[in-house]
Amino acid sequence: MLPAFTIKTLDRTANYSLVLTGRALPYRPVTLEGTQELEVVWYPGFANATAQALGPHEEKTTIKGYWKDRFLQTVEVGTAPAQFKGLNVNSAAELIEAADSFRRLGYQVQVQWQTVQRIGFITRLSQSWHTEHDCEWEIEFTWTGREESDIKSNLPPVQNYTDFANRLTTALVESGAFKTVTDGLAFLNSPAATVFTISQDAGAAVSLALGQIANATQALTNLSANVATAAQIPAGAVSQATGILSGLARSYTIVANIWERETSTIKAGLTALALKPANGNLFAAQLVADTQYSETANTYRGLAQQTTELAQQSQAVDAPAPDFIYVAGQDDDLRRVATLYYGDPAAWIRLAEYNGLSSSLLVPGQQVNVPPTQQPRAA
Repeated sequence: MLPAFTIKTLDRTANYSLVLTGRALPYRPVTLEGTQELEVVWYPGFANATAQALGPHEEKTTIKGYWKDRFLQTVEVGTAPAQFKGLNVNSAAELIEAADSFRRLGYQVQVQWQTVQRIGFITRLSQSWHTEHDCEWEIEFTWTGREESDIKSNLPPVQNYTDFANRLTTALVESGAFKTVTDGLAFLNSPAATVFTISQDAGAAVSLALGQIANATQALTNLSANVATAAQIPAGAVSQATGILSGLARSYTIVANIWERETSTIKAGLTALALKPANGNLFAAQLVADTQYSETANTYRGLAQQTTELAQQSQAVDAPAPDFIYVAGQDDDLRRVATLYYGDPAAWIRLAEYNGLSSSLLVPGQQVNVPPTQQPRAA
């Protein structure tokens, strides 16, 4: 029997996995493709180009399959062909819904099958229903790597929502809002308390943003390593760094916004609770909320500001200096211009290419764009 095809989240969501075996498996073969990104530069007068390896890239993968109710309900060796969150899935409709939840929620996933392991996201799921019980499907994965990276950074620790609920309940009890911790936990789990308990959507959004931050941090690390091993900064490296830093700033801002939103929501709920008779002083509970959320939000807001400033500085470095406009005089040609500005008459060929000219001859009054430095011709 073929090994299971497993999709599971990497965002710390407990037991969020889809396991396919037997007749629930995708069609074979599963094709994987990877490339190496190169920066190739051709210099005038040299027969061979120079190349800088910028890093590996895993191409998108599409898997296909066909799920039928009558096959999903067949249990082999005591195990159903498809399981989601540890529970048997007995219909194609339920299985499509489970698989599509990874895409809708934007979870980063780890995919394992035989010797294959990839990290990425489900970016497309298509469904072709033959009957209400039979569905032909395709799932597209966009990969971000082959293994989970051990990111070392100074990011604030990920908040433990269960721990926060316990601390908040204890504070509510100490403030006199409830008699026992059990009463407090029961209230926090009740529909009436949803006004100020942390939402699952907020937790999922924070987890996704943290995943993006981790990926961007790794990308900056890889880029720095590539630049450090090169004789000069590879073309496009500064632009790439600017893009990564801008993405980091956006992710930091997302996290800060969520924590600030949760802070205001919890404060509103605590205030409403404090106005009820016999609830006592909720100062301790408010202090917990302030500590847990406001400080975290401020930290991420500061990181967003710092990263934005770095991106702006990088963009300024990357901005090319303006061309000098040379106006040709009598008997002028590009060789004279190249000698005047570059000290090399042979550089007229580069000027001709840059200006779209087929010869070195110029006519009086003709304008020539002269870049501040001789830029190599990129492939």
